[in-house]
Amino acid sequence: MQNREEASRYLEEIAGKGIVLGLDAMKELLYRLGNPQNHLQFVQVAGTNGKGSVTAYVANILSQAGYRTGRYTSPAVFTPEETIQVSAAGQFVPVSSAQYIEGVEALQQVLTQMAEEKRAMPTQFELETALAFWVFARTGCQIAVIETGMGGDMDATNVVETTVCSLLASISLDHQKFLGDTLEKIAFHKAGIIKPGRPAVLMGQSKAVEETVQKFCEKQGSPLIVTSRANVTVVESTIEEQIFTVPKWGQIHIFLPGVFQIDNALVALEAASQLQAAGYHKIDSEAVRKGMAETVWQGRLQVLERQPVVLLDGAHNPDAAEKLVQTLEKDFTNTKFLYIMGVLADKDYAGVIGCLVRNASGFITLTPKNNRALPAEQLAEAIHLLTEQPVTVTASISEGVHLAKQAHKTGQPVVFCGSLSFLGEIEQRWHTDGT
Repeated sequence: MQNREEASRYLEEIAGKGIVLGLDAMKELLYRLGNPQNHLQFVQVAGTNGKGSVTAYVANILSQAGYRTGRYTSPAVFTPEETIQVSAAGQFVPVSSAQYIEGVEALQQVLTQMAEEKRAMPTQFELETALAFWVFARTGCQIAVIETGMGGDMDATNVVETTVCSLLASISLDHQKFLGDTLEKIAFHKAGIIKPGRPAVLMGQSKAVEETVQKFCEKQGSPLIVTSRANVTVVESTIEEQIFTVPKWGQIHIFLPGVFQIDNALVALEAASQLQAAGYHKIDSEAVRKGMAETVWQGRLQVLERQPVVLLDGAHNPDAAEKLVQTLEKDFTNTKFLYIMGVLADKDYAGVIGCLVRNASGFITLTPKNNRALPAEQLAEAIHLLTEQPVTVTASISEGVHLAKQAHKTGQPVVFCGSLSFLGEIEQRWHTDGT
């Protein structure tokens, strides 16, 4: 393979299509690859919302403590390289093109054998996950923090057996077609990442979720720690930064905005305690505070402009949309926002709209570049059913950004949201396209 683009294209073309529940193909793929995951230790992170932020916090803490750490997140939002990263000198860098190509070529040998034997081809997510494990093992990672895709028990990441600690962020209704139509059913699938006898950390949330996870842990013989804000003192909380204190680690400073980020941070801080107890003794207060303060997570209440504010947020389900609106209501009192939305057709976009109308001045709809995208016209129709606020339908993402810039020039605060799938292009066009 000549370059990274060719290698990526190969994975996309060879992959099995759609969402396939079950781990058989993944296990066979890894077996033929030499089971690289067995040479690593892991922190697994699952949840409906917040799991990416929790993954970033924990990986940063481990890196600042001096451990060579792998970080695997999905989906890619801004660049294809962001999903697989390895720490170097306290900073995370994407896997090099040479390592990426070498890993894909190793996969190619295995996949050629599987094709010749007429075996079912792994999905693209399974291939990317296997590649991440291969890279982490090859680059000498001591531990990897991995974000679960959909669900937990049947997710491709859940082939790992050397998990040190399992983390569960906010759990709400999403992917009901595959995970079930109640919080209890979804929480059960998410809890599937918890390994026998290994500790699990759950963000404090609804009774239905907590009881489901507690029962799962009891069957596994796994201690469960549920986080709480009871002993947290918030010193400052703005769209720019948040400062709070917790008993063990003292004052914590984070630069990820949102009313929910302190809850995400508490899961990461408890994970640090569990890792420390499990033998990662280099984790100390300095590593924790520095790791938390230096965490950056794009596409989650990301500030593009400040006067007036322009934000990117991947809110793609009602729970995430509600938290977005709560943050905006707290930090921008009595302010109305122009929402530029694009959504995927299999999401509860009516629920998302129902949250956003509370502080919307109007909407601009667009169609994400995704085969699951809902056409902008249909999204506009759904908005009209819930509000009389003005809605403009655009023919392209470029047109949506152009209209948003025109509104911004008049002093209108702007929020792009509805899906992670188009935020990378939005950011690029906002900074490069003329008006």
